[in-house]
Amino acid sequence: MARRHRRRATTAHPKRARARKPKTPSVDEPKVFISHSAKDLDLIQPFVDFLRLAGDLREGEVFCTSVRGVPNGQFFIETILRALETSELIISLLTPEYFRSHFCIAEVGAAQLRQRAKRNRGDFFSLIVPPIAYEALSGVLFGLQSGTINSEKSLNELYAILQKLGSRVSPHGWQTARDAFLKKIAGPVERRELELLVNRKLTVLGAAPERLTAEQIRAMGIVFTRKFRITFRNDTGRAIKLKRASWLSESGDASPDPRPWWAFQHPKNEGKWAGDEKTLEVGHNRQFRVGVALDCNLALDDIEQRDLNERLGILELEVAMSDHTVIYRRRF
Repeated sequence: MARRHRRRATTAHPKRARARKPKTPSVDEPKVFISHSAKDLDLIQPFVDFLRLAGDLREGEVFCTSVRGVPNGQFFIETILRALETSELIISLLTPEYFRSHFCIAEVGAAQLRQRAKRNRGDFFSLIVPPIAYEALSGVLFGLQSGTINSEKSLNELYAILQKLGSRVSPHGWQTARDAFLKKIAGPVERRELELLVNRKLTVLGAAPERLTAEQIRAMGIVFTRKFRITFRNDTGRAIKLKRASWLSESGDASPDPRPWWAFQHPKNEGKWAGDEKTLEVGHNRQFRVGVALDCNLALDDIEQRDLNERLGILELEVAMSDHTVIYRRRF
């Protein structure tokens, strides 16, 4: 009986065939994780650009969700946690918006726990953005040594850490990039300082509904009879220009008349108030007021009670000061 000879396969084994396929180049693992608030993009974008240039880092080596984003199809939180775990340096930019974000506070807490667990394998670095002060560091940040984003000394400390991560940028190259960065963020930092000044130094002298009689309403031709008047004094030490007033209503607040803008008034010499103005310039220690027309079905006593409980709504003023436009917000 003739033997059958098996024919040798002319194709490679499937497993071997897959093994011979060229490997897809891997995406850069992040070296630096930027913990930040997405509302601070005017600072974040320049900082990331500066970090890549002065830290000798490729695009994929800096993880920043506001600049690069999370790739399509990936889970947002899982991607962030993985980047937190693998990054060699975590930098937190501490701003007022950062402290308002529960997600940011969770990130900075995770970063410090990771630093303890990794011992010397993971650096944590934080930069305070004025007008935040060291005294504002509380919770997981209490007692934390931190630098300031517009300080040459603080940024030079960051340079030393980046050198440990492999940066080959010369001291002269670092200084040039650092000085350009400081110049670029001077405006955004000043705007934040002015916003804090406005929110602390526009003093509310009075806030109450107008109690007009039916005769006054008829005589003055008032359509919206439920007006809430707020009187301020400018204690900022500077002249300001009021550009816009808005009334923001959240769930449970009183609804306003939906007009596009609210009028400003200033006091006249004889103690009366001048007519409505769409914009108004106000010097230091001078008064002004704004009136908001509310739902005409609200009783005056109801308005007063809501004001006491801060359930009327939020007044938002757009204020120009020192070539910047800043926002004042106050709940009533």
